Amino acid sequence: MLSDIHFISRIRNFQRDLIPTHVMRTIRKNYLSREEFDIDKIRAVSLAAEGLCLWIRALDVYNKISKVVEPKKERLRRAELQVKQHLKLLENRRKALQEVTERLQKLSDNFSQMSQRKQDLSTQILNCQVRMGRAEKLVGALGGERERWSERIEELSEEYQEHTRNTLNVAFIMEYLNSVGVVSEINLWISKQMYSGTVPRLRHFEEYRSARYY
Repeated sequence: MLSDIHFISRIRNFQRDLIPTHVMRTIRKNYLSREEFDIDKIRAVSLAAEGLCLWIRALDVYNKISKVVEPKKERLRRAELQVKQHLKLLENRRKALQEVTERLQKLSDNFSQMSQRKQDLSTQILNCQVRMGRAEKLVGALGGERERWSERIEELSEEYQEHTRNTLNVAFIMEYLNSVGVVSEINLWISKQMYSGTVPRLRHFEEYRSARYY
């Protein structure tokens, strides 16, 4: 063993975590339990053996400690795994929250736009109501104007009918006067009336006829 040039290297690289339980049980039963396996006694015999003794006792202490620490390390690995899972779940929830936040922002923007649209429509409704009020007043005024024009049309219709009757009467009178030979006197009278700015009407002829023949 001492002649092995790689002995120290193999001791340094020894996989102490892979020591089987039955091996450690054999070491404790057959070596560590003996009285002669004492560091001071072995030092008196050989310094190299002392180093091996210390190494074996260190392995025993490490194995005992690892039995206490290993469950905790296992729990730590499980806790780390759960933390990773929770972090992954948290990241998914964070992404979902981000999507919900973006949707809420869009809804808020749409609500602002709809509110502005509602305000615009309310303003348009008020303007339309004002215009309708003005239109109703205008229609009412035009209704009065319509009645006035209707009355005026009736007056003009009656005047037209009167002028028609007067025209027929004048034509009849002119024909009659022409037959009796007084047309030249009538023309002279009409000229005087037109010169004075008075339009001859039927009653003027009747006055002339009354003065001439009656």
